[in-house]
Amino acid sequence: DDEDESIFDETAKFIEETNIAFSMINIITPLPGTNLYEKMKMQDRIFKCEWNLFDVEHVCFRLNRLSPENFYNRYISLIKSIYSYIALFRRLHRLWDYGVFISNSKTRFTRGRIIFTLINLLNADILRNYFVLRGLWNSKITSITSLLIALNFYNYSRQLNINIKTNV
Repeated sequence: DDEDESIFDETAKFIEETNIAFSMINIITPLPGTNLYEKMKMQDRIFKCEWNLFDVEHVCFRLNRLSPENFYNRYISLIKSIYSYIALFRRLHRLWDYGVFISNSKTRFTRGRIIFTLINLLNADILRNYFVLRGLWNSKITSITSLLIALNFYNYSRQLNINIKTNV
């Protein structure tokens, strides 16, 4: 609430430097019945009382240092940045080098890996294909699960600007 715009760049830098593969970044939400809600209500900072917007993905109160619109736009940019294919692959690759998210299988040619590859090749998204193929068929036998999680984070980041409006 008291942060300025620099918090978004600092967060992205922290995630990259600490190599956090998957992180959940949510918008602070003053949920009814909490001290935060009561404080903001007393300060007349809650401008939306549509309870469906109290979901950690909408800005429903006035921030101290940023406009709701600016905050939301920077939030979307941050999410898209840290969940881009390039950023996800870079962090996953460093973890694979440490032995994290490496499959227990001794063979690269498992049925699941081959099926996942074939299904992926039917996808028209070239960047997605490249991401998955580099992840599946690199020098390490990487876990398919890590790639599926990464793809879900990528999809989540791209759906935010489609499904969610700032409602300010």
